[in-house]
Amino acid sequence: MRKHFSPFYYMELIVSVFWSNPKYEPFQTEVKKIPLNEKYVKDAEERLKRFAPYIAKVFPETRNLNGIIESPIVPIPAMHQQLSHMYKPIRRGFY
Repeated sequence: MRKHFSPFYYMELIVSVFWSNPKYEPFQTEVKKIPLNEKYVKDAEERLKRFAPYIAKVFPETRNLNGIIESPIVPIPAMHQQLSHMYKPIRRGFY
C-alpha cells in the first residue's frame, strides 16, 4: 500500500532540499537578450490608456484617476528611519 505524502513532506522531515537551475545565467548576460526599448514602453503606455475606461469600470478603486493605474509617492518614515540606522544618515526630503 502506498503511503500518502503531505505537500509539506520534506519540510516535516526537516530535510534540506536544493535545486540548481541548469539554465541560470547572470543578470548582465540575460538582460542583453530582453528586447525592451522605448517603443515597447510607449506601446504599453498607449495600451493602458486605451483600456483605462474598462479598468475604471471593473476596478472601482481606479475611478478617481479615470482608470489610469498610478501608485502615488508617499512618505514611509519607518523605512526611512530603518535605513538611516543601517546606512549613513539619509538626506532630508528623500523617502
